[in-house]
Amino acid sequence: LVQDEVETRLARVLSQIAGAGQVEVLVMEDGCDGVRGVLIVADGAAELTVRTELMRAAMTALDVPASSVEVFARNEE
Repeated sequence: LVQDEVETRLARVLSQIAGAGQVEVLVMEDGCDGVRGVLIVADGAAELTVRTELMRAAMTALDVPASSVEVFARNEE
């Protein structure tokens, strides 16, 4: 899949996690080495349990370690 498709599909799946709300995903790739990092911004990420579930789901979906995933709460504007 193309990177944009991966981000779109992952955001769609992550938004289905209870409490996640709207989710945006940025996947940083390192050429032929695969995924280097994942940035997730979600409405519900201020809640520790939601943040943890988002991280675990991204780790599973992209086969990356926790150190490669960062989750942040969306600005409440």
